[in-house]
Amino acid sequence: MPAVSKGDGMRGLAVFISDIRNWFLCVSLAVLEFDLAE
Repeated sequence: MPAVSKGDGMRGLAVFISDIRNWFLCVSLAVLEFDLAE
């Protein structure tokens, strides 16, 4: 089983971070809309 190269690890980490950022933005927007709806 080949070891993961550093480049692949960094790319995976970047994708992981961008996914978290997108999720965080979606949650923030949903919370704002929920607050405005009340």
